[in-house]
Amino acid sequence: MAIVKAIKSGASIKRTIDYVTRKDGLQNFMMDGIDCNPHTASFEMLYTRDKFSKHNGVQYVHLVYSLSPVESEKLDVERVLLNAKLLVERTDNFKGHQTIICVHDDKKHKHAHIVINAVNFQTGKKVRWYRTDLRCFKDRLIELSREQGLEVPEKGQGNSLGGNSSKLCKSVERAFNRNYESWMLDMYEKILQIKNVSVSKDDFVLKLYEEGIKTTWDNRKTILFEDQEGHKVRNSRLEEIFKTGLDKETLENEFRTNTQLLGCEQEYEAMYFREPKATGKKQDFEYEAYEICIEDARNEISAARAIEYDSKTKRNNKIAQRKNRDACRMRLNVAKGIVTKRRGSKENSRDRDDSLAF
Repeated sequence: MAIVKAIKSGASIKRTIDYVTRKDGLQNFMMDGIDCNPHTASFEMLYTRDKFSKHNGVQYVHLVYSLSPVESEKLDVERVLLNAKLLVERTDNFKGHQTIICVHDDKKHKHAHIVINAVNFQTGKKVRWYRTDLRCFKDRLIELSREQGLEVPEKGQGNSLGGNSSKLCKSVERAFNRNYESWMLDMYEKILQIKNVSVSKDDFVLKLYEEGIKTTWDNRKTILFEDQEGHKVRNSRLEEIFKTGLDKETLENEFRTNTQLLGCEQEYEAMYFREPKATGKKQDFEYEAYEICIEDARNEISAARAIEYDSKTKRNNKIAQRKNRDACRMRLNVAKGIVTKRRGSKENSRDRDDSLAF
C-alpha cells in the first residue's frame, strides 16, 4: 500500500535538495521538475524567494511518497516518478510553486521525495499547507492507487466511515458528522494517528498507553483496546465500522514502512545537520556551499535588476529627448509669432505718423 508522509526539519532548502538529489548507493535514480529545471532547482527557488523578499517562515514543503516492497516490484522508477508528479499537479495549493521530485530505491522499496518551494514564483504568495491539506493529498493518493489497481484502504460508499449506515453505530455516525461525542470515534482517531508514527508493536502499544489507551496484543487473532473510562473495542469491530485495515498483518507492514522512512530521515539528519565546531568558525563545507549558492542567486538578481534599470534608463532618455524636441519646436513657433507681431506694430505706428503729418 502506498503512503505519503510530510517531513519537518530545520534544514535549508539548499541542503534538502542536495540530499534528495544525491545518487550515492542508488541503483536507479530519476528526477524531474515542475516549473523549474531539476538541475538548477535550488538556485531558481532561492531566486524566487529573493525576488519577493520572502526570507522568513516556511521555506518549503517536503513530502515522501513511498511504496510497499510488494508494490515496488510492480512499478518501475519511471511510474513512481510519474505518480508523484500527478499527485502534485492535482493539488491546487501547489500550482505556481516550483517543485523537484526525486525517486530513490535504496531502502528495499521505492520512494519519491517531493520538495515544493513555499513561495509562488508568479504571485510571491506563500503556500497554504495544513493537516487538512495533507489529508486531502492522501485521499488523492488513494484515488490514484485505485486507478492503477494498487492496494488501497477499503472505504465504503456515501461517507468517510464506509459501509452502509445501517451497519454503523448511530452514535458514531452522529459523532462523525460533529453532532455527537463518541468514545469509539475518539479512540479510533488516536489509534490511526499513532499507527502512522509507530515503528514496532511495542512502540505502538507504548504510544497508545501514553494517550490513555490500554492495548492487549497477544496470541489471539484480534487486538483489544480499552480507554481510561473502561470502554473496550476490538480491532475487528473498528475495521467493520470504519473500513480501515487494523489487523495485525497490516499494522506490522505499516510499522516496517515507518521504520524504513525513519531510517531515511535519520540518515538525512546525520548528513545535513552537522553542528559547527566550538571555535565558532564555519568548518563544514556545506556552509560554504550554501553561501556560494546565496551569492550566485544574489548576483543573478543584481544582473537582472541592472538589465531592468538599463531598459528603464533608455526609455526615460527617449522620453526626455522627445520632450526636448517638442519644447524647441514650441519655442521656435512662439519666437516667429512674436517677430510677426512686432513687425505689424511698427507698420501701424508709421501709418499713424503719416496721418498726423497731413
